[in-house]
Parts: sequence; C-alpha cells; structure tokens
Amino acid sequence: MSSSTSGPQPPTNPSADDERAKQAEAAAMQRYAEVSLKSVPIPEGVDPNKRATVGEAAKMVKPEDLLKVHQTPCAREGFLTGIGSGAAVGFLRYIAGAPIPKSANWAVGSGVGVCILAYEYCQYQRRVERYNMKRVVEVVSKKQSELKKQEEEKRQQLQAAQEEAARKAAEKKWYKPW
Repeated sequence: MSSSTSGPQPPTNPSADDERAKQAEAAAMQRYAEVSLKSVPIPEGVDPNKRATVGEAAKMVKPEDLLKVHQTPCAREGFLTGIGSGAAVGFLRYIAGAPIPKSANWAVGSGVGVCILAYEYCQYQRRVERYNMKRVVEVVSKKQSELKKQEEEKRQQLQAAQEEAARKAAEKKWYKPW
C-alpha cells in the first residue's frame, strides 16, 4: 500500500494562473477607478471617435460640476500652488516698480499658468503611480505563480521520493538469512 492518503490536489493549469492574474489586475484597477475621478458616460448621438469642440465640451459641464471642482484629483493642489505663486509674482512686480494694475495682471496671468502647470504635473504623477501599481500587481502575481510552481515541483519530488522508498521497501526481503 504505497499510495499516499493526502487529499486530492487541484490540477495546476497555467491558463488558470493567467486567469487569476487577470482577475487580480482587474480588481486592482476597479479599486483604483473607485478612488479616481468618476467618469461620465458619453451621451447618445455623440460619436466617441469624433474630435470634440469647445462648445460640446461646455454643454457637458453642469453647474453642480463647478461646485465640486475642488473634489477632483489634483485640482486643490493646482489651485493652491497657482494662488500662492500668482500672489508672489504680483507682489514682486509691484515691489520692482510696476503700477498696481500691471502687477495685478501679472499676478493673475502667472497664477493661472502655474495652476495649470501644477495640475498637469500632479496628473502626470498620478499616471506614473497608476503604471507603477499595475506593474506591482503584475510582478506579485508572477511571483505567486512561480512560488506555486516551485511548491508543486517540491511536492512532486517528495512524492516521487516516497514512492521510490516504498518500492525499495517492497523489494527488500522480509527474511534475513544469516
């Protein structure tokens, strides 16, 4: 009786591991989508491949959206950076001898410019972070599949060694002629 009494082992299937990795990646992206800005579905009658005009974009903005602009990712950071830098530039222009209206124009212009730059830089950082998170999920799932393969190989080697030991024990003579 050399058969082992361990329970049935689930078959290891490379496609099942790939499926699990895809599911893990999809779950990670779903969690990320819940945290990121909620997207609005494209209205009916609008071709998604057609380039949008400014008028169409303005029609899609609702008054509630303007009240919640501070909740969008990176907007708060962009606004605060723009306001601070605009005030600094306007103050420096005033100290340098520019008249108040001219320094105010510089303050507003530089504030808007820096606000846009800070917002875009923050969005860039978010894209990089999203890519890195995706990469981490891929690496972790790959390592998990490699560990499963190694464990399965060890289990097979151990089972082969046990079967070999059982075979040798069965071949061994039960009597000892001295």
